[in-house]
Amino acid sequence: MGLHEKMTPELEDRVCLTATLTGSYEAAARLSAKWGSAVDDETIRAHVRRVGQRAEAQVQARLAGKALEQPAVKVAGIKPAPFALVIMMDGCLARQRGADWGDGSTKPDLERVAWREIKGAVIYRLEQAGQTAGGRGVITRKYVVAWQGDPQEFGRRVQTEARRRGLATAQDVFVVADGSVWIWNVKEDRFSQAKGMLDFYHASEHLWAVARSLYPGDETAAQAWVAPLLSQLKHGEETVVLQTLNDLPAWCAVQNRVAPPEVDRERAYFENHREHIHYEAMAAQGCPNGSGAMESFCSQLQGRFKRCGQFWSPPGMADLLVVISAALACASLGNRGAGGMRAALAGALIHAAQNPLAWAVIAGSAFSAGELRLPGPVDQFARLLGQAAGPVALFTIGVSLYRPAAAAWGADVLVIAAAKLLLHPGLAGLLAVFVFRLTPLEVHTLVLAAALPVGGSVFLFAERQGANAERIAAAILVSTACAFATFSTLCWALGIRLPG
Repeated sequence: MGLHEKMTPELEDRVCLTATLTGSYEAAARLSAKWGSAVDDETIRAHVRRVGQRAEAQVQARLAGKALEQPAVKVAGIKPAPFALVIMMDGCLARQRGADWGDGSTKPDLERVAWREIKGAVIYRLEQAGQTAGGRGVITRKYVVAWQGDPQEFGRRVQTEARRRGLATAQDVFVVADGSVWIWNVKEDRFSQAKGMLDFYHASEHLWAVARSLYPGDETAAQAWVAPLLSQLKHGEETVVLQTLNDLPAWCAVQNRVAPPEVDRERAYFENHREHIHYEAMAAQGCPNGSGAMESFCSQLQGRFKRCGQFWSPPGMADLLVVISAALACASLGNRGAGGMRAALAGALIHAAQNPLAWAVIAGSAFSAGELRLPGPVDQFARLLGQAAGPVALFTIGVSLYRPAAAAWGADVLVIAAAKLLLHPGLAGLLAVFVFRLTPLEVHTLVLAAALPVGGSVFLFAERQGANAERIAAAILVSTACAFATFSTLCWALGIRLPG
């Protein structure tokens, strides 16, 4: 397939995913030829650039949306299941073409190659982390952000993605990272209420640096000094570790030694992170003490962007980065662990069993079918609750429409309303007449029921599941307003007239 030939969406999806998983566009071309679609490397590169630009346009639209500027308001009485959100951040270096790339002169101080940091983040819900049968950690569903640029913009992108994944409704938010200053600045700027955790491996590296500076060339003595501190740090005695570090200058003076520079440096390091090293307490809340998922993501980025002979242009790197982020997120949707479809079905059934709306429908159907009656006082109380349900639902929908996020809906809401008011009754009528062969009265009843506007129960389901309830509320408003015309027209078309 040549550079200017058209490619189907499915083939474009395949070659873009192949380009993210292989080490180069040349390798992606060879692999695509093996599975039956010979596409040259320049064509793959062009399509990755095109898809990357479309994906970046979607990111920019989300960043500009008013719905992302403020957290969602919780509606009283409707609480999604509690969950914890984990955000990991780190960075890795890759080569880019410098400002003097291609300059063949011998002038000094030319910048032909420039090393630039790729900043990355991994976001997932704590419930989506587990282990394989062999004990290896696995995350069944995760989302990633990759950005080559300043930390402020990176922080904005991570916060936007975290909001899409439930930041506003999370019971706990954990930020796990190494000690890079820019990461903790992002944490304070964008996730100030989150609980921070310094990656234990990196903390241990800094303690080892002190040990080796105190006992240079004597690894056994260094290990004997650091091992108790690592155990104390991991098991809730971080104050003892901090005190030991603070006592080191006096200890060196007693030993008639000059304290090595690492002592003051690491004392300051741990003092800056004294609120981020409560490993035992945070582990009790479920927070991971390491950022292995983030390290794995960095390894994937380095495997794609840091190979021999690769010198990226800034636009080429940016386009592939956003495609990689989307590809990894899509891949995680299909990776549900060892259970596969069975685990996904079990999870869906559990969610359904926990939903009071589903139980209300089941109980009502059972009482109606069995012609059961509640005791008098209980029946009266239930009737009062039922009569209040409609006004309460309208109130909650009104609150949702008042949210700042509700102002962000657009043509998609009109599409939802049109599908509900026009497409739904049309399909219902076709099925009723040609598939189920219903009587005229039954057809009219089914079509009119299908032509009703979007129901309040849809909003309740969306709110409970943490979905885009604002868009659903807007669809209810629009479909209800339009139904005055569409429903009346449908009644007239079906020859239905009110008595008198």
